[in-house]
Amino acid sequence: MRNTARTTTIPATFKPSGGIVTPPAIPTAAPAASPTDALKRLTLGDAPTIPVAELLTGLGVTVIEVEPGELSSEGISGYLRGRAGDAEIHIEQSLPQTDREPVIRELLARISPVEQTHVVRNVEEPPPASPTSTEDLWKVWQSMTLGETASMALGQLLTLLGVRLEEVDPGDLIRGVAARFHGRIGDATIEVSRTLPQVDREPVIRQLLTTISPDLTYKAERYPNGPALREVSVKIECEKWCTESHDDAVWVEDIQHTSDEVYLRQPGGPDCPILFAHISAEPFGRDAAKRSPHLVVTDETEYFYPSPVESLEFADNLIEFGNSVRAMVHRAARRPEDSTPAAPVAEPGHYPWCDTAACKTHRYDESDGGGTYVEHVGAYYDMPIPEGMTVEHDQLLSFNLAASDDKHALDNRPALSFNSAQQGTVLNPAEVDQAITDLEAALAALRAMRVQMVQGKQA
Repeated sequence: MRNTARTTTIPATFKPSGGIVTPPAIPTAAPAASPTDALKRLTLGDAPTIPVAELLTGLGVTVIEVEPGELSSEGISGYLRGRAGDAEIHIEQSLPQTDREPVIRELLARISPVEQTHVVRNVEEPPPASPTSTEDLWKVWQSMTLGETASMALGQLLTLLGVRLEEVDPGDLIRGVAARFHGRIGDATIEVSRTLPQVDREPVIRQLLTTISPDLTYKAERYPNGPALREVSVKIECEKWCTESHDDAVWVEDIQHTSDEVYLRQPGGPDCPILFAHISAEPFGRDAAKRSPHLVVTDETEYFYPSPVESLEFADNLIEFGNSVRAMVHRAARRPEDSTPAAPVAEPGHYPWCDTAACKTHRYDESDGGGTYVEHVGAYYDMPIPEGMTVEHDQLLSFNLAASDDKHALDNRPALSFNSAQQGTVLNPAEVDQAITDLEAALAALRAMRVQMVQGKQA
């Protein structure tokens, strides 16, 4: 609050004795109306006609310019604090002079005899949110009439449909092709030859836009006055994993084999995938790396084409990520009173994983120098057999660790005994890793089938 104390000089004369002699009274003008009274007398009709300077004086308001950024938050162009007769308006120095008077008048319209704070924001109202999802864009596109489409500026139409326009060299397109479309609504590109005359560009581009859909689409338009082309059938060998129908006519270089997509869903909330992957091959494409089957990974904003080695590393990273998430969940769910079991202590001459009751001690023949060695046996894991299923020797899947101290053994390192129906093999660490990968793939397939069990039949 400002200090309103004032010092007033009173004229006076003095007698020789030092006493004050009051001068004769001087007629004075009527006292000015108080800011509160001035505020009461203001009408909506009068206020706009009174100059701002007079309003500020009459209402006891001081205007102070401040440096940009000194106001309480962004987007505030004016700030009033106080009451009629004792108030301040803070205005940014960067506010244009033409905008100052409207801001000050708006703040003065809110002043009252009671101390208050008001702000005026100078933020433009954001335009209505544009549709962003593929489904919303498709609904908007489907609802537009031919007249609306024809009257809409081409640039605005491209922005609405999420289509990028790129100029390319003629050699980047097939001979006779003036422009090419590839993508889907919300994420598509039209490549236009630099040699296409400007007068022909808009009709060609608009014609390509008529083919846009929520599905991945490829379409080309030849030069309006170019040589006539005819459609021919080409027989190609389709990959076993390909789910494309190949019914639509496309350019040979645009023939593409595509598998079903797998996707990673976001946790909780709506069923919204956040990462997609599928197999793809473009047997006649210009990019030699894409002619062979390869993995395509996308988050619907960018596409990645990892090499086979990079794809395996990516899969390993996903497994590691999943294991880390699982460990975090267990750690988060652990109560303070829960204790982590101590690692098993190995008995002398045995491994920590040994089931010492099952381990066997063997004796060498005297002709072999005598002595003994231990055949180490770990605990068995036997996969339960589903009810109603019969398995030979009642063994669906079983495995355990084993090792031997036999000096004649080719390898004394621990190995995994992997068995089914009493038929089995011994796996080294690398082979165990492969078995884990295979089992994880089987488990993923099992989970996918579990989800599919509750899906309805297509009408």
